[in-house]
Amino acid sequence: MKVRANDSAAAKVGVHGAEVVCMFFLDDNCFVLRKGDPIGERLAKLAERQDIFLMMCDLFALERNVSGQPLAAVCIGFSLKTAALMLMV
Repeated sequence: MKVRANDSAAAKVGVHGAEVVCMFFLDDNCFVLRKGDPIGERLAKLAERQDIFLMMCDLFALERNVSGQPLAAVCIGFSLKTAALMLMV
């Protein structure tokens, strides 16, 4: 089966073109990393198999009220925006 690197089928067979080591989620994308979200659950399984670090922005997670319910595989971390706000204080 021939696939291009940007095809979704390519990702399913592991032909990505680059080694993904981390995915950082911002804005409304944080909703995907909640427990019970079907896309997030699939992503967490894939991340575990391929040693991909999943992370969501702490500021956006708090704004969207998802900081207390992330998938087990997800780390909530500082963003540059959060660090800048902390330096202003």
